[in-house]
Amino acid sequence: MNTAIEIYKLFQTKGILVDKEIIIFKNYCHDFIESCKDLELTILGIDGFAIKNNRTYVNTTEISDFSKTKEDIENCYVLATLFINKMFKHSTSDGYLFTLK
Repeated sequence: MNTAIEIYKLFQTKGILVDKEIIIFKNYCHDFIESCKDLELTILGIDGFAIKNNRTYVNTTEISDFSKTKEDIENCYVLATLFINKMFKHSTSDGYLFTLK
């Protein structure tokens, strides 16, 4: 089975499905990052979303792109963790969409 599909199945109850992608609820983001690392899935970016009345709204101030340089890609788990830690302190998003490779 494709590892990206596998991880989304693991987290399908820990997020909300939107257009065939899953927005991981904020409280499960660290677990998601660790699972990506375990499955050797590269995190290319993260987008924050507010969830209100069963609708999602992208939070354009909470977006991070790790695909800019080879060094960013190699350090994607560290960068993703740092980003999520920062969002826990200052975020208005309810969940995050992870772009994986």
